[in-house]
Amino acid sequence: MIDLQRLNLWIEQNKISKTELANKLDISQSAVSMICKGKNQVSLKTFARLLQLYPDLNARWLLFGEGDQTYNYKEVSTPSIDHSKYESLMEKHLASKDEIIELLKKQIEILTKTKNS
Repeated sequence: MIDLQRLNLWIEQNKISKTELANKLDISQSAVSMICKGKNQVSLKTFARLLQLYPDLNARWLLFGEGDQTYNYKEVSTPSIDHSKYESLMEKHLASKDEIIELLKKQIEILTKTKNS
């Protein structure tokens, strides 16, 4: 399932002790050691917990060697928004709202006069 060389490389590069990893994954330190030596397989539950605890860890890299070791969120760009378009639309919307209010006031005035006559 998980490539042991990549798992050990990730642990080493991130300076994570096997004790720390065991505690975070809620498994024994010996289980982590056995996994790192290839004597035990990583359970699906442990793998899911690892990805949950370390969301930057690229699962495809860990499993298949595809992509980078970690996701680089800094490279993801946020699209720029042209606020002038929205401001223009809001101004038009507000103008039409004001026109409707004025028409309603006139109707109320007419109805009030009609009622009082």
